[in-house]
Amino acid sequence: MSTFTFEDLTTVMRRCAGDSADVDRLKDDALDVSFAELGLDSLAAIEMATVLEREFGLVLGDDVAAQDLTPRDLIDLVNQQLAAA
Repeated sequence: MSTFTFEDLTTVMRRCAGDSADVDRLKDDALDVSFAELGLDSLAAIEMATVLEREFGLVLGDDVAAQDLTPRDLIDLVNQQLAAA
């Protein structure tokens, strides 16, 4: 995979957050809303970081889940790491 897309993110979120996150709200106007505001709890955030590391060969680190990231932030971070690989 050369680019991590918005659709990739929503797929990972659905797998990790299930019904707890408002994945259907993830549209262009929600790209700058924090994951916490979208209903992603800390366990789901850790799970999402773990899935991204495992499936995309990334090294996000333990603190990524603790950061107040938005979907746009995470997409940018993943794409930066993919480009560097």
